[in-house]
Amino acid sequence: MIRPNSATLVMVLSPLVAFGPISTDLYLPSLPAIAAAFDRPIGDAQLTLAAFLVGIALAQLFGGALGDRFGRRPVMLGGLLLYTAASVGCALAGSIEELIVYRFVQAFGACGPQVLSRAVVRDLHERADATRMLGYVGAIMGVAPVLSPFLGGYFVVWFGWTANFWFMGVYSALAFVLVYVMIQETAPTLARDALDLRLILAAFARVLRHPDSRTFGIPFCFVYSGMFAFFTGSSWVIIKVLGISTEAFAFYFGAVIVGFPTGAFVAGRLSARFAVEMIFSVGVALAAGSGLVFLVLMAAGFVNAGTVVVPMLAYAIAVGLVNPSGIASMLAPFPDIAGKTSALLGAAQMATSAATSVFVGALHDGTSLPTAACVAGAGVGALVIHVLARRTRRVPA
Repeated sequence: MIRPNSATLVMVLSPLVAFGPISTDLYLPSLPAIAAAFDRPIGDAQLTLAAFLVGIALAQLFGGALGDRFGRRPVMLGGLLLYTAASVGCALAGSIEELIVYRFVQAFGACGPQVLSRAVVRDLHERADATRMLGYVGAIMGVAPVLSPFLGGYFVVWFGWTANFWFMGVYSALAFVLVYVMIQETAPTLARDALDLRLILAAFARVLRHPDSRTFGIPFCFVYSGMFAFFTGSSWVIIKVLGISTEAFAFYFGAVIVGFPTGAFVAGRLSARFAVEMIFSVGVALAAGSGLVFLVLMAAGFVNAGTVVVPMLAYAIAVGLVNPSGIASMLAPFPDIAGKTSALLGAAQMATSAATSVFVGALHDGTSLPTAACVAGAGVGALVIHVLARRTRRVPA
């Protein structure tokens, strides 16, 4: 069995956590091409991203319960098989509606490896160690959102937009082999009643009633959704508004996303010296500040590569700080229902991201302003909720 706190554990879990960015960032450069291929507006192509986010939000509500009932390993393996099949369906889709459906199904497959890899960390570590491990996993996993748009941009130019989905299928198949060979079961016990709907709802209610849901959970979701606002609008802003080529899109997008692994690595290093809550608070404040700077610059008409990349790089660093500290803080009070807690947090995270993604598309006016407004709104909302929750926080004994 892989030892806790080992480099091997980090290397094995990183590609599983990366299913999120692989599923979203890889094909972002192809959104204009998808819209053109089906002769539909860009807003319809952006719905393929929203469909994935909605699907993974719904799937995560029960993904954790499945992991508690049948174990982390078999649910991961089943999810990877489903993801592989759905990726093939996406590549062969004959209409935008069909692509949206397969993206929705694909999300259910991504749920297993993405949610339960977090539960594996919680199975093996307490709060401070979990923050450190999730930080290191996030730092390595951060290579995925940096490299994905590079690959995706060239796939579109060389082979067409469907190549991105063929790549997702191959990636999932290889991940299946990795899990099958390297990961043993980590769940301390298998709960036979884990799928009892009444118990699932009771567990969710227990998590939601806890003060940490307001202090960490909601702000965590808001900060993350701001990043997805940028993801949704990035191809339009960078390619259409700034006039950057599809191939070069990845350089500008990557210059932003490199902030995520940077922040995650810093969070992992700082967790040994500073309180996890302080790391989280700094990340939320940075998200609010950088989001506001981005909005002010766009509203004032200072629209260029620097005014887009620099504030969003700072926002990505904030996400990197908030991600491991927020997850560890939310899972720490609930060791007996780590799978359900991870599922609920992931569902809320993706639901808010899906809503923000839809807002960006609905507000689309051909400029960068809707994207900036959603990023700023998410960051400021997170800070306000976090500050108010800390003032009234009373942790149950």
